Amino acid sequence: MTKPHIRTDTLAMSALNASAYGLSSIYNNFSQIYIRTYHGTVETGLLLSIGPIVAMAAPFLWGMLADRARSRKSVFLAVTAGSAVGFAMLGFSRSFWSMAVSLLIFMFFFSPLTGLNDLLSVEGCAVSGADYGRRRIFGTLFYGLLPLAIAPITQRDINFIFVAYGLVTALCAVSVFPVPERTAEKKNVAETHTPAEQRKDRRFYSVVFHDRKLIMMLLMAFVANFSFACVLIYYPEYLTSTLGLPQSSWAAVVMATVIGEIPLFLFYDKIVKRLGIKYMLLIGLTLSMLRMASYMVFRSSALIIITSAVTGFGITLLTYSILIYVTENYERGRRSKVMNFIYGLGTYAPRALAGIAAGGFVNLFGVPSLMLAASVMSAASFVFYIVFVRSGS
Repeated sequence: MTKPHIRTDTLAMSALNASAYGLSSIYNNFSQIYIRTYHGTVETGLLLSIGPIVAMAAPFLWGMLADRARSRKSVFLAVTAGSAVGFAMLGFSRSFWSMAVSLLIFMFFFSPLTGLNDLLSVEGCAVSGADYGRRRIFGTLFYGLLPLAIAPITQRDINFIFVAYGLVTALCAVSVFPVPERTAEKKNVAETHTPAEQRKDRRFYSVVFHDRKLIMMLLMAFVANFSFACVLIYYPEYLTSTLGLPQSSWAAVVMATVIGEIPLFLFYDKIVKRLGIKYMLLIGLTLSMLRMASYMVFRSSALIIITSAVTGFGITLLTYSILIYVTENYERGRRSKVMNFIYGLGTYAPRALAGIAAGGFVNLFGVPSLMLAASVMSAASFVFYIVFVRSGS
């Protein structure tokens, strides 16, 4: 009996997604706990807003480098290694300013990492014929399982997150090499552009800002990511300090949050074809709104975990709606720039705003009131969709 053949490139894309989203999980779910060990609520919010400010601009630079490079893998390796150095520096930092410098360096490299990973994976699957959803699901699983795995250790010593980040970085660097990539196009990209297209390249962001559909999706992503950032920065401490739940409960919430992504990516191609971008946006906005409202009301760990499982993949639906739009409407030589533009303004700008504005709000009114404000913003975004997107105006 012949043994089934396991393709190296397919295995590599699975490992790449797992490790890239594992790095994101460590930063998103534990960095605020580490910083909060040494600083108060307002200082923590300010520190967590410094990195995203850099990340608003850094992805544009890395996106241009990735589009001009013959291979995106070299750029991906550079940002992965640079983020590891910056995160290690954070581990040796205690004062406000030393942490600020470390986070600036870290976010300069880290901010384009998941965007480049998604592009490498989508294009790698297109080259090899592999199912993208089946590869991406490993990122979801690792994002959720990693906090559960290391939470018992971090409860005793939060500094273990820096060891974990280094180990996952090594896996990420090794995994990217076998991933298939379209490099031949890069040699002839200038030849295939007309003079008019070359002029558009020089006015690239002017062209993007005139793409009304993309800008509308960017606005909706901004609101959803602002709400998500409020949860990431302030909700873990609220669970442990105010509600009296153990730190492992936040790890359980993280795991529950990504459970809904498992069927999403298992049936990714069918869902995309059946729903289309408009309905993916609508479902994503609805789930984000319900998530904020439930976090405002619920006090039971069981209800919070169940709600996270049901609504947590809303932000993913929004992100992948934009990714699908970009891959369908922009040529390869522009996709990195467009996606990093989206990540810069649609993901990191609202995180910076959440860190700066929401910290004082939490001190005055508390976390439940912040969740209420985020729910109102999500509802406004939902109304915006109904009026301008679903109607086709």
